[in-house]
Amino acid sequence: MRRADLKSQLLFGWLLLLTLLIAFGHSQVKITTLIYLYFVFHAFRDEIYIYQERRSGFRFRGRVFDAGGYAVFIGAFALAFLNFLAPRNSSLQSEMHYVLTAAAGILAALAVVRRPQRLFANRPGLRYALPAVFLAVAAMTGMEVLRWHGWNAPLFFSFLVIFHYFSWYVFSLEKMAARSKTPQGSTEVAGSRMQWMQWMGRRPGFIKAIIAMNLLSFAAAWSYHVLHASTKLAYIFDVKYFLYFLVLHVTTSFVPRSSTRISEARNRGEWDRTGAVDPMTVESSGS
Repeated sequence: MRRADLKSQLLFGWLLLLTLLIAFGHSQVKITTLIYLYFVFHAFRDEIYIYQERRSGFRFRGRVFDAGGYAVFIGAFALAFLNFLAPRNSSLQSEMHYVLTAAAGILAALAVVRRPQRLFANRPGLRYALPAVFLAVAAMTGMEVLRWHGWNAPLFFSFLVIFHYFSWYVFSLEKMAARSKTPQGSTEVAGSRMQWMQWMGRRPGFIKAIIAMNLLSFAAAWSYHVLHASTKLAYIFDVKYFLYFLVLHVTTSFVPRSSTRISEARNRGEWDRTGAVDPMTVESSGS
């Protein structure tokens, strides 16, 4: 935000206001299901973005949702919505889960063997998307089966949040590794950054920081949920307030790329010898 243009800053302010409006609405009328679907959109959008980044050598600057991306998102959204519509703990729900798992498994198998050839030749992203959808459906079904038999199992929503959380850790480390292999074209900019930002931008510092933050978060969550140390911790670790932070995270991720930021990057010497922007110094459209 410090380097963004005025239009982007105003848009970010509007997104913060939108977050407050959603939180206020949830305090008046329970909209947990809508927040869940809202996050499903965000999580699958980011997975599509991560896929595009990997296949482009971490230099993706196109649209996150192409035709294939929309198909994956619509499929994921429909599955999540159908799961909510089915009556809880009913035979209909179990049958629906088994049918969806079988269908997703068949599609994933077709993707692995690349049949029909023309379809997967024209849509190579399906070879990634269909097995991913199958794994998501299988995880959802597995958790439901455990609950049907009286076992303690997380909700798929919780599973998706944690998966999304660690997926970005893995992706960030991959991006750092890719940056370390590229020609050093941004020495001047890197030297002007604050020392702690430089430390966080390197793999050892990043790993130490996320380990420390996770340990601190776990200790605080344990203190609230198990030890009941302080009710004030509810404002961070209670599910109700966690949803507000989740909405804040999702809503503020929709700030689009700005051409002025790209131009500024060029002027500040952040272009390497291939003419592309260093992916770690210019904000992406997916994060």
